[in-house]
Amino acid sequence: MSRDEEKKLIERLDQLIRLKNTGRPCELANKLNVSERTVYNLVSCVKNLFEAPIEYDKYLQSYVYSKPGKLIFKFEESSLVKEDMNKIIGGFVTIKKKTNPLKELCSDWIYFWNDNYSFNLNS
Repeated sequence: MSRDEEKKLIERLDQLIRLKNTGRPCELANKLNVSERTVYNLVSCVKNLFEAPIEYDKYLQSYVYSKPGKLIFKFEESSLVKEDMNKIIGGFVTIKKKTNPLKELCSDWIYFWNDNYSFNLNS
């Protein structure tokens, strides 16, 4: 099975889990056109690799997520250059410029400020 086929299979599994419509493992195997053993392996892989909170609900007879959410497969390129990333420590900006660094960085990062600390952004 190619990587693209595996990705589509996992995306379909995720969709069926979110809809709470997987059915029993043998039914899920038919929906995904795979063997029942592949279903068990796939669910185990998603649980372990993606740390997805998948459980089987006997009442619904379906795999479900125990927490709200979904799987996301994509690469996001960072807009910060290595120099800027080195200046961000523990969620706080330590950039020393004459300009306000938040104007440059706020669109890409969320900063958490602690009221116990004071910051001089103009130094």
